Amino acid sequence: MYTCMDCACGGCATRAGRSDDDDFLTAMGNWGFTFVTNLLFWSSYTDALVGFRGYRKSAYEKLAMNAPGLEWSIQVPIQARKKRLRVADVPAIVGLITELAELRERRHQ
Repeated sequence: MYTCMDCACGGCATRAGRSDDDDFLTAMGNWGFTFVTNLLFWSSYTDALVGFRGYRKSAYEKLAMNAPGLEWSIQVPIQARKKRLRVADVPAIVGLITELAELRERRHQ
């Protein structure tokens, strides 16, 4: 199913994915940005702002990223679509890492 892809994006909005640490405002902002990105660039992302991504080296070089900070996560889906890279949305579950970090923090207090 995911063979011959240039990039893999871990989408929280996929059928099997979820984000346990999103509040209402964050979820609506993410949905809105994803909707606008899909509308303007004829793409089909389920989560355009996802932070979990993997690339083939050749695909990463084609992206020619130049955003200095968090803008990078916004530039990636747009550049990938413009460069006609094949992107796979794979399920991602966000929140477990946050819970583990909190547990570790409590243990060291």
